[in-house]
Amino acid sequence: MRNTWLFVLLLVFVLPLYAQSSDTRPGFDGKREYIDNMLRSSLNTELPKPLGSPYMAEDFVPAKINHFTTTQLVRYNAASDNMEFRNSKNDILVLNKLNDYTITLNNSKKVYQTVTYTNGKRGFAVLLWGDKDSENALFLKERKEFIPKKVTSNSYGNDQPAKYEKLKDVLYLRGADGTLAEVPLGKKKFSEMFKGKEKEVQQYIKKNNLKIRKQEDIKKVLAFVQEH
Repeated sequence: MRNTWLFVLLLVFVLPLYAQSSDTRPGFDGKREYIDNMLRSSLNTELPKPLGSPYMAEDFVPAKINHFTTTQLVRYNAASDNMEFRNSKNDILVLNKLNDYTITLNNSKKVYQTVTYTNGKRGFAVLLWGDKDSENALFLKERKEFIPKKVTSNSYGNDQPAKYEKLKDVLYLRGADGTLAEVPLGKKKFSEMFKGKEKEVQQYIKKNNLKIRKQEDIKKVLAFVQEH
């Protein structure tokens, strides 16, 4: 069974199929490359379904995506860090993280963007503050982890089923170089993220008794830096 789960993970997370942008459906600009994530339909349906969900919201919701001229149905897979959408044939596809996307959910106005981390890895994160013209921007990374089934080593315990577990969200700051670095908890290290303005930022935080753990306080610092 363990080998079977490893095979499932390999299919879902490591081996997405690449499809060229020859899609002719209405609303598609024909200029972007997508990843075909239809592998899940070939998985063994007899396997027990893990507890929980890899998605932040199981249902697809309408959203506006740059490079598309019509509204698309999307959902975010926080376990694999993929943004899924349905095409006109009801196939589930995945946006290519190598492209630059902005996805705005129609109902909540929540905005996801493709981002690059300091280690070069690409992914999706929620934009909390800033825009494409801002030198700095605040992002939130939503995370879920797949926990494989745990088989008890004796007859007294019970096996633990496979499950998806929600992890703590992580805040990231986009700097002048365009990459995202995790927001440190210490005020001094946080101030050092603003090259040339470290002293001013430290003074502003102290004067206004701001907490780096709070999103709203970080936004105040970013607004201060942008104005100065």
